[in-house]
Amino acid sequence: MSYYKFNLNISTPLYTIQIDTTEQYGYFEHNELGDEKAGGLWFDGLRLSDYDGVYELPRQVIAALINSGYQLEDI
Repeated sequence: MSYYKFNLNISTPLYTIQIDTTEQYGYFEHNELGDEKAGGLWFDGLRLSDYDGVYELPRQVIAALINSGYQLEDI
């Protein structure tokens, strides 16, 4: 079993994003709907390499990741 130490917390009006920068894994979750509108995030350095849980990433999650220095051009 993997244990993550989420050391980067990014908040938007609708979403909370947690990232373990060492393991290069994170997740996002809707502040009111929780797991109903949530997903996992996988990174290769500062590039988002994959995600799951939703058909497309919510705009607020995309903007928050870009504003935090992550690249999303290939997703």
